[in-house]
Amino acid sequence: MRIRDLPIHERIPLSCTRVIIIKCSDYEGNILYRFTGTGFFIEFKGKIYFITANHCVVSAANGKRVPIADLIIFVDFISTDRRENVEFDLCYKPCSNDGDNTDQNDLVIYRVNMNEIPIEVVKAISPFNFEQPVSSVLYQGIPVAIVGYPFEMREINYEEKRICTKIWVTHGAILKADSSQRNVFIVKYRCDSEIINADGMSGSPVFAIHPSGMQLIGLVIRGGTGRECMGFKHYSTLRVIDASVLVEALFRLETTYRN
Repeated sequence: MRIRDLPIHERIPLSCTRVIIIKCSDYEGNILYRFTGTGFFIEFKGKIYFITANHCVVSAANGKRVPIADLIIFVDFISTDRRENVEFDLCYKPCSNDGDNTDQNDLVIYRVNMNEIPIEVVKAISPFNFEQPVSSVLYQGIPVAIVGYPFEMREINYEEKRICTKIWVTHGAILKADSSQRNVFIVKYRCDSEIINADGMSGSPVFAIHPSGMQLIGLVIRGGTGRECMGFKHYSTLRVIDASVLVEALFRLETTYRN
């Protein structure tokens, strides 16, 4: 489903989502670009942050996180022809010391440089107001929306100097907690004919569709394997970090970096 097809009360919260592009170079020094995952903007205690899965910004070549200067996140989520890039002044990698429950650490937070940022840029970023922790346990079984940028709907055309992406929305429900990992739960989502798999959806936000409004309840870290068919509809699963982990990380960040 395309975001423009959604009702307005769903469309506005989901517009915080962005595709992640990494700037790199080949052996001859030519500038190249590559897609990784998805991320999203939130507003928390007066500041704006960009959140994604850590593995989306780690180089496969050396295992190190890519420099902030090589991270490209467009201001406008609708048109990638507008090449205005969001500036960050801090990268924070939280790490919870919780035994073997390591999947919840697949998280990284970038702080938007708020110095003299124009109000029109803040509006275009459209951060989701994320002030209160929401537990997925409270919403088990109710509908959710997942929004991101699958690899199948992206293209970099060097000849025409164009970056083409399409944002994709799917619906599902919280299935259950992950029995092997604390603070991680599983979402069952609807597959359709546009998408073969969820590659590229890592870092996507997951929202509970609640009568009181859209509630951010987690961040996708991994897709499931295989599909199941129910009637004429196909479903698969995603593994999601609970939003409580995001809130705890943001509080630690605020405490550590007060400026």
